[in-house]
Amino acid sequence: MTKDIQGSEKSRQKGSPRRNPSTNSIVLIAKNRKEIPIDDKYATIKDEKGNNIGVVIVFRDITERRMVEDALKKNEKRFRDVADFLPFKILDYTT
Repeated sequence: MTKDIQGSEKSRQKGSPRRNPSTNSIVLIAKNRKEIPIDDKYATIKDEKGNNIGVVIVFRDITERRMVEDALKKNEKRFRDVADFLPFKILDYTT
């Protein structure tokens, strides 16, 4: 059992997206149960009177982007840890 986007518990099938509450990101569960982080975009389809008659949803695999973001955070933390232990302060004059 996992929680769906609204937070209610229900069974999840393979291939169904779910929101990760700790990171507020959406993951797609593959057939092999691997979780794939995805970005989603959606647009409503309207008829000539402006009534919603459907929706188009596009999912994009963001695994590589997530890995780059994690590496960047790790390197930034490493730099800050080194800078905190220097006997002098580093000033940033960029604007």
